This record gives sequence, C-alpha cells and structure tokens, in this order.
Amino acid sequence: MASQNLPHPTSAIANGARVKLQGLVNALHLNGKMGTCKGAKEEGRYIIQLEGGPTIGVKRENIDVIPIRGMSIHQSKGDAIGVPSKVAWATNLAPRAAAEWFIDCYRMRLDDGVVYGCSRRGLYNPDCTYIEVVEDFLVFCHLAVDTGSLPANWDWDLSLNGFGHLLIEAFGKDDAREKYGRENFFSAMLGGRSLRATGQDIYGFSGIMPFAEIPPQVTAAELSISNIKWVSTEPLFEGVGGFAVWNSLLSKLQSVEQLGRHLETAC
Repeated sequence: MASQNLPHPTSAIANGARVKLQGLVNALHLNGKMGTCKGAKEEGRYIIQLEGGPTIGVKRENIDVIPIRGMSIHQSKGDAIGVPSKVAWATNLAPRAAAEWFIDCYRMRLDDGVVYGCSRRGLYNPDCTYIEVVEDFLVFCHLAVDTGSLPANWDWDLSLNGFGHLLIEAFGKDDAREKYGRENFFSAMLGGRSLRATGQDIYGFSGIMPFAEIPPQVTAAELSISNIKWVSTEPLFEGVGGFAVWNSLLSKLQSVEQLGRHLETAC
C-alpha cells in the first residue's frame, strides 16, 4: 500500500523514474519489485523495466514512484513526477554559492552558444555595450522567474551586486569542471546539479543544438527587454529585484575598463 505522503496515484510518471510495484493481485510475487519507467502505453498502463527481469505493463495505481534527492513529490496537479524540481540545483547551496552558480549557469549558456554555433550574445557579441550585456542577463532572470527555476526569497542584491561582475568574463565547460569538479547534464536527473540542465529549464531549449526552435516566451522576453527604459518606474525591473539593484550593477560594470579585452578574448 502506498504511503500517505506519496503523490496522487493518477499523477503522470516521467520516463526514467525509479519505481516499486505494489498492490498487485494476480502477480503477488512482483509486489515490492523495483524497476524503471520506460513510458506509457494504451489502457492506462506504464511500461516498467524490472531490475534483473522482464519489461511489463503496469497500472498507475500499482506503481510507487521512488523520490530522488532534490525531487519534489508534491508537484502541481497534472505535472509529471519522478523528475527533479527546477529549483533542485540550489539544494544544500549557501546563498552566496547559489548566487554565483546562477550567474555561472547564464555564462556557460552564452559560451555554449558560441561553441555550438547557436548565437553570440552578451559579452560574446563583439559589438555589445555594457547595457546590452546587462539586458541580456535580465532576459535570463525574467525567464528564470517565469519558469520557477529560482528558490523562494531569492536575494537579487547578492546575486547581481555580489557576482554580477562575472558577466563580463567568459566561462566555458572547462571552467565549470575546474570550478565545480564536473559538468554533466544528466547529474540533474540523479539529484545533483548541472549548469546546462538548469539553463535548458530556463530557456526551454538546449543550448548545444544550433537549429533548436526558440520558444515564443523567449522571443517575447527579448522583445520586451529591447524596449526597456532605464528609469525607476520601468515595470520590467519588478519581480527581479527592482531598478536600484540593476542600476547599481550597470554602474559597477561601466566602471570597469576591461570589457573590450574580455570580448576580444571570448570571441
């Protein structure tokens, strides 16, 4: 019998989720067996690959999803379970570490754009200005909020004014490995964190696929930010820390005389 704190038995199960069989009547010997969800098929059954055994079809009410570290089992109605929460990357990170990791997530996404031929944005655009560097990051932050990829009570001042200076420094996969030990997209599915996986959650498409279709919400955010006015009454600063912290970030970057050198190195 399922535990009371498990998700409702009609919740969808994500491919790759680790599961345990329960409540089977005609196959009692399979109760308690572990397996992996391989997808759904007709008649309301899921395809389950049993550990050391065959692949079988099982009804949803006979499947108990096993949570992994960083996964929320209390998700919105209709959401698939068995996948990490979009804020799982912040698990066990102190506020300063989380703030820096978020900046690095954006920086690596920019680097992937150059390496895989997707785009040259932010500091990788040879014609960019300080304002354009900041505005491109503002798009990223709005998308992070809209996709629920930031923990509650996010400290925008710590993120922007604590580590915003990194926005004008290139950061690629080798840098990520040196700084964090490794960078593996699939780490996020195992309860860890991945800069690329979080970037994909935020933008809605992979940063290493040059011909990926850009989601309409990304295009809309970029269009809105392109018309932004740098005044305290600008509504586009609401929900992402407010005008004061963004203006402070811009002022700090403008005081640095190395933007051109960073750009030349990056490009």
